[in-house]
Amino acid sequence: MDFTWTMQSITNRILRSAVETFMLNGSRRRLGYVDSVVAAGGFRWSYLEKNEAPNEGDSTTKPVVVFVHGFSSEKDSWLNVAKYVSPSTRVLIPDLPGHGMTSPMLATGNYRAAEQVRNLKSFLDATVGPNTPVHLVGCSMGGLISGVFAATYPDQLHSLTLICPAGVSMPRKSPVLKLYEDEGKNVMRAGTVDEIMDMFQYIAYRPPGAVVEAPTGMRRIVMSIFANYRAERMPVIEKILKDMMEDQTALEQNLHRIQAKTVVLWGENDQILDVSCLERMEKLNAEKVVIPQCGHIVQHSYPQVCAAYINQFIQESAANTVNNLSVNISFA
Repeated sequence: MDFTWTMQSITNRILRSAVETFMLNGSRRRLGYVDSVVAAGGFRWSYLEKNEAPNEGDSTTKPVVVFVHGFSSEKDSWLNVAKYVSPSTRVLIPDLPGHGMTSPMLATGNYRAAEQVRNLKSFLDATVGPNTPVHLVGCSMGGLISGVFAATYPDQLHSLTLICPAGVSMPRKSPVLKLYEDEGKNVMRAGTVDEIMDMFQYIAYRPPGAVVEAPTGMRRIVMSIFANYRAERMPVIEKILKDMMEDQTALEQNLHRIQAKTVVLWGENDQILDVSCLERMEKLNAEKVVIPQCGHIVQHSYPQVCAAYINQFIQESAANTVNNLSVNISFA
């Protein structure tokens, strides 16, 4: 064993833990979330939970909303949306296997969509019970997993919210896909501060001519900690990317099996997964919403819009209505 590498690994974990303690935990507490763990399906799942709905009765009677994050992301990425979700709900936000603090973290793991669906089923069985329908929300890779879950376990869903989901072919190739095919460069493999900044250029929407300033001071220190932590996990990241390449149309192939009420939200300026993917989703009976001046991370740019659709689903489910989904949203 390389002693230097081992000490660096320990240091990275200590620094990552410190950042989580002083930054993430503060946000969690303010929003009423607690960090929990549960053993399920061979994993020790790390997840956030909010289950403090006053005057709403026992947790078994509350609507359950489950958020599924995207590739190389973590559970905390959903807090900006979750804070706008109806307080009468129980909310669960797990770190998927291969991500965050869920363990074991294996470079030899199976991260194909079908396997992650089975993993998610184990997590839900352990936390809400095998016969409890949920409102499932997924973005990007998490959208792929959520969509295939909906197709595989239709009785376990009240509703499905997909945000720029992966697993659908692109009639018009995105800039990131073109870069990969033409030059062999995968910006999603970022492992340094500069590479992460480059990745952000593609993930977030920038108005034409906008200049992104390089991080300095404390911001760069924090980004360096996460970059080192990410670099340490690069073998796992590369395995997940490899498995995702095998699932490029996995959601598309399952669209006809999805029965739950569904909405699909897509950023008009998505450079990761082009909005033209919606053309391949005609088999899905869903409302499809294109958000102008928005990139891949719709949930960060328009968290209240995402929450509005989720809350509408919750209200409709509670009322047991069959009305078409109708949310009055302005993007002005």
